[in-house]
Amino acid sequence: MGKPFLPSVKKYERLDGEFIFDKPLRVVFESKFYQPARLLVEKVLPHFRISLTDDPTKANIIFSQSLADKLDFSDKLDYNKLNNNKFVNNKSIYNLIVLPNKILINCQTEQLAFYAVQTFLQMLPSYIYSSASNYQNLSGQECIRIAACQIYDWPEFTWRGCHLDVARHFFPKRDIIGFIDIMAMHKLNILHWHLTDDQGWRVEIKGYPKLTQIGAFRKRSQVGGGSPKYDKRPHGGFYTQNDLKEIVAYAKSRGISIIPEIDIPGHSQAAIAAYPQLGVDYADGNLRKISVWDTWGVSFEILNAEELTFRFLENVFGQICDIFPAKVIMIGGDECPVDKWDKSPRIKYRMKQLGVQNTGQLRNYFIKLIVKFLQTYHRQVMCWNDILEFNPPKDIIIACWTDSKETVLAVEKGYKVVNMPQQRVYFDWKQSNSPQEPIPVAKTISLKSVYNFDPVKNITKIDSVLGSQAALWSEHFDSFMRLEDAAWPRLSALAEVLWGKSDNNYNQFLEVLKKYHLPRFDFSGVNYRSFDGIPLGLQRPGVIGRET
Repeated sequence: MGKPFLPSVKKYERLDGEFIFDKPLRVVFESKFYQPARLLVEKVLPHFRISLTDDPTKANIIFSQSLADKLDFSDKLDYNKLNNNKFVNNKSIYNLIVLPNKILINCQTEQLAFYAVQTFLQMLPSYIYSSASNYQNLSGQECIRIAACQIYDWPEFTWRGCHLDVARHFFPKRDIIGFIDIMAMHKLNILHWHLTDDQGWRVEIKGYPKLTQIGAFRKRSQVGGGSPKYDKRPHGGFYTQNDLKEIVAYAKSRGISIIPEIDIPGHSQAAIAAYPQLGVDYADGNLRKISVWDTWGVSFEILNAEELTFRFLENVFGQICDIFPAKVIMIGGDECPVDKWDKSPRIKYRMKQLGVQNTGQLRNYFIKLIVKFLQTYHRQVMCWNDILEFNPPKDIIIACWTDSKETVLAVEKGYKVVNMPQQRVYFDWKQSNSPQEPIPVAKTISLKSVYNFDPVKNITKIDSVLGSQAALWSEHFDSFMRLEDAAWPRLSALAEVLWGKSDNNYNQFLEVLKKYHLPRFDFSGVNYRSFDGIPLGLQRPGVIGRET
């Protein structure tokens, strides 16, 4: 049987002996490792006596960059002989040493310490992932025992993420926080959060109350893909700025950065429903009211090019920067239908005023305007690959979603990319050919096909590929249980790919997944896709999907 780690570790060396949890644990840490040390205590505390201490001589778990050299490891093994300088001095590598008398987490950054904690937790029994208290017998044979070992480990890609759409279906704060915990278990470090679209606006913006009073709610929703059916159930919800700050802080305490997305200038019907003056019709003198869109796909509504709209965008993105400390802000730029721009006298007049020759240049004008504005906040912009045809600024990160050819093109044009082709990592797509598959959208993306995905295949400048992320578009996720069923364990396979597969193959991955990792899901309360089939409660007989 393989080792219990998912994602797998790069270098594992078995040592003599074992560490026995036969007395309370004391954790000491250098100041920059406070959050990882606190996370370890938080996870272990319901099951074993553990606490933080500021006395290194009383500690048996040590977080350190330099402290370990001053401590006594000599009674069982020679610590100096264990350390491998070519590893331990590398800023991208963590070293986890388990000895019979002490456990050392040795690295240079807080982020690496988070990863070491997740590795350590996976050495413990699966019930460690349960919030229910389960204190072990401190003197009997049921004490936790873990093998003495030394681990060196590091990530293959810097961008290991998941895109989560809450615009089509809203998920409350508790679900987002739970999802972040499971991401952290997999050493994923980016949550790309899709907060606005035609079907809903989910973020409170001060000074624009109608964005959430009106834009966050719709009267009904389409059922299925390409289906003429609609339910009659109103849907909606939004996050206050305090909610968002709390979620951002929680993600940070798990080593995860949240990249917010406000999609412009298309995908904006919810905003225009709230404030019609942002739309093209209003600019042309047509004061008709529209509603938040209740259909999947892309609306023809698009922002106008008035100064009022640009001031609105600056206010929105300014507040987004205040809420989200991430260095990257996603502004979309994709699937931008220009029909209304083409037919609008006012847009044609504004294009002359702005000095742009066509609607492609107008879209680029929007992008450059926000790029320049966000630079004042020292942020980098990310866009979908749709904008490549208009030669946007080279410092934009391109999220390549349409196919792998776009990734190659973006790299050749000199952009940094996140390679996320829909055919490989769009997890709203069905994951089997079973007739019970809930809303069987598009083609099949199996667990094995995710595991076999190579983000740098056919790429000559592999350093231009930051990494990848799964996409959880939520049109067909009418419950959080349905979202988890689509995500896990396919996202576990992608985490393995992005961290680096070591020497494992798919069968070894399955072995670890089934014996060790699915029990962790069970104790964590994750509604993952079981190998036993699709739960009856998720099946949607008679609801059609679509092929792409």
